[in-house]
Amino acid sequence: MTKTTWWRPSWARPFIVEQEDIDINELNPLKLKAPWTAIVISMLLVAGLALHIAAFVHHQTKLGIAVIVLFGFSLLWTTIFRPRTASVVLCLTTTAVLVVQVFTLLSHWDDDNGTLLRHLGSLGVSLSGALLILLLNMPIRSPSSPRSDISAPYSESTSKLRSPEDNLTPWMWLVSNRASLLCNANSSTPG
Repeated sequence: MTKTTWWRPSWARPFIVEQEDIDINELNPLKLKAPWTAIVISMLLVAGLALHIAAFVHHQTKLGIAVIVLFGFSLLWTTIFRPRTASVVLCLTTTAVLVVQVFTLLSHWDDDNGTLLRHLGSLGVSLSGALLILLLNMPIRSPSSPRSDISAPYSESTSKLRSPEDNLTPWMWLVSNRASLLCNANSSTPG
């Protein structure tokens, strides 16, 4: 267990924890900067937070407070940890925000004075959807890890190379996992 994950609950730890031997002479100053994914995630979170504060000022709800708190927590998490890989915490909070936003949008869709709320809600759902797509397409493994020891897909198995599944993103894992379940269900049905 690494120094950065000992205090986290098991559901908040990274998907894959890798031990990296770092030589102080080989540190690249560019790797110490915030990755572009963390910058884009932060920009989407700031836009979503501002949008939901504006929606909360217009129409105050308890769910609006929950969304603002979740956006604030996600922004704080992103600022502290600057994720380069898929984060379970960010995926869970973004999914929760998206579900609450869709519920709020659908429950206030027929309000007479809800035109602004509908526009803000639709924009909020779009921002959260874009954020979730970005998070699900982030790599599971660290991008700075060597890829030379990963075998090509459909190549012969060897003990020297790891399997091609090490290059998966959470989205690719979800799709392949569901597809294999469907294939297994189809092959087990009679005739």
